[in-house]
Amino acid sequence: MDGHAPLPDRLEGAHERAARPFVRLARLHRYVTAAGAFIAVVMLGLCVTALYEGRQEALLRARDTSRNLLQILEKDISRNVEIYDLSLKWMLDSSQRPDVLALPTPLQREILFDRSTQAKYLGAMLVVDAKGHIVIDSASVKPRKADLSDRDYFTVHRDDPHVGLYLSRPFQSRLRNGEWSVALSRRINNPDGSFKGVALVAISLAYFKDLLAGLDIGPHGVVLLLRDDGSIIIRQPFREADVGVQVVAPSVATIDLSVESGTYVAKGALDGVTRLFSYERVPGLPVVAIVAPAEDDILGTWRKRSLVIGGLMAIFSVAFVGVSMLLARELRQRASAQSRLIEQATHDKLTGVSNRHALDAMLAAAWRKARRDKSSISALFIDIDKFKAYNDFYGHAAGDVALAEVAKAIAASVRRPFDIVGRYGGEEFVVGLPDTPLDGAVRIAEAIREGVQQLAIPHTQHAYGVVTVSVGVASAVPESIAHRGLHQVDALLRLADAALYTAKNEGRNAVRIAATTQPAEAAGEVA
Repeated sequence: MDGHAPLPDRLEGAHERAARPFVRLARLHRYVTAAGAFIAVVMLGLCVTALYEGRQEALLRARDTSRNLLQILEKDISRNVEIYDLSLKWMLDSSQRPDVLALPTPLQREILFDRSTQAKYLGAMLVVDAKGHIVIDSASVKPRKADLSDRDYFTVHRDDPHVGLYLSRPFQSRLRNGEWSVALSRRINNPDGSFKGVALVAISLAYFKDLLAGLDIGPHGVVLLLRDDGSIIIRQPFREADVGVQVVAPSVATIDLSVESGTYVAKGALDGVTRLFSYERVPGLPVVAIVAPAEDDILGTWRKRSLVIGGLMAIFSVAFVGVSMLLARELRQRASAQSRLIEQATHDKLTGVSNRHALDAMLAAAWRKARRDKSSISALFIDIDKFKAYNDFYGHAAGDVALAEVAKAIAASVRRPFDIVGRYGGEEFVVGLPDTPLDGAVRIAEAIREGVQQLAIPHTQHAYGVVTVSVGVASAVPESIAHRGLHQVDALLRLADAALYTAKNEGRNAVRIAATTQPAEAAGEVA
């Protein structure tokens, strides 16, 4: 134990209180920079959030628009297929009736074929026998010659009696100069259930082409009608080379055929353009309708707006941070300048320890705290021995150097942040030791005396040959000491000064303790 009791809080002198606003100012510049950066980040975050929500809204609107277009497609195709299928069923049933087949050909044709055969996109209604030869032809009184046994609508019905209504793959008609068509077909059975042939109606792809061309899906969007095997029936924009192509790519593979509709984002199988694909199955047919506006078309306006808004916000944020940094720099420079002024006002320029004004204020504050806490306080009065002789022999410049070195040695021996070291005047120093009893103060005084002597600063005009100090020590609890006509802390210093006088008289380079709690009258300065 060194006699120093712990002190829970740092003592503040008058100069520290004066410096407090400038200390806060010095800290403020960090907060200004951090606050500026934080506000800029928050603003950018809000901007990014708003722009992201705008992007999601644009995609949502595009998805809703695609679904509306799909409903238009699905209803139009379903309605027309239903009409064609009714005509197909009538032709199939009528062609099996003996009384109809017995009628003259003109009358027979009137019964077999209704006015739907005159529809714009209807190619022909045919009945094909079990070998693929045409036996009834809506386009000719005498059936045209053609072998259709290789068509998928023929082979499917031949091999499976349970297919029902079938939509074929696209084909180039052998009866209409290679016109692209699809066929709606149904199986014809013999009385015993065996395969008798196929009834079919050919529909020109021009119907689907015109239907899709009326949909506005943007300059880079596409509309597709796919069979559920992945082959293209029609594509808008139309390219003949795409008809019937088997598409095996993410844009089709992502379709979940187990559900009626869905939405996903993928690259187009034929051109690699990223699109928002919305699809819906056409009821009763192996057909999937797909509407796929391009992502660039959907987000084009949003991207332009985001570029402008985001750019302006980025510029504003950088400018805001820049202004914050300039303000912080100004605050830092002002705080630094004020700190230097406080340092100059409260510290002795030569020795670097507190000057007399700051010393008095700090000692007074320490005394008041000791009185509140009912704790002890000690004071050391230090004087450089034979310093006048040193100045006379070595010169005042050397004396100033010696003063500074002695002050460093004193400060090095006083290690607690709340202990007080100050220049009292000339070659005299005072050390205040709050919350320190007498024995602890004596140990510190001895450490100071030994530290100065170990500096070994030559002093030929002194008996010890080096610069030394004498130290007077006084310690008290503020409530136990009083002296009429003097401030109480002055009384403690008077006691320490008296002890210093004793050390001087007894040979110098010594530490002496005040002999009484009452201050002795100083007998005069000992050089």
